[in-house]
Amino acid sequence: MLYTEVDKLSNKVMAGPFESEELPIFEETAPLMAVEANIEVFIGMYYKPEDGSFFMDWEYVRSVRDHMLLNTDPSQLEDYPVDRMAWRAYREELRNIPQVHKDANSVVWPEAPEQGIFRLRY
Repeated sequence: MLYTEVDKLSNKVMAGPFESEELPIFEETAPLMAVEANIEVFIGMYYKPEDGSFFMDWEYVRSVRDHMLLNTDPSQLEDYPVDRMAWRAYREELRNIPQVHKDANSVVWPEAPEQGIFRLRY
């Protein structure tokens, strides 16, 4: 079982997920919500207490996408040892996410190319 810190007032995910043995100590205002291990929960998502689900809004999706684009900027440098065309196609898929997906919660993130020494940080 994984746990995620959720702010009680905004229902926004603040930290996590954490394995149960690794649970940090949080303030009383940010309780830990249990999350099934097969659900991907990210910081900035929102929790719906009425049905126990998590959701993303477009502001959150764009901020994640922008962060991913920023981290892949070096892939377009001429002297960077990766397949620039593969990374260019990946970056184009990231830029097109808002046009391709009608709902922020239906976003399917593209797979990053695994060539070269480039490593994504999210």
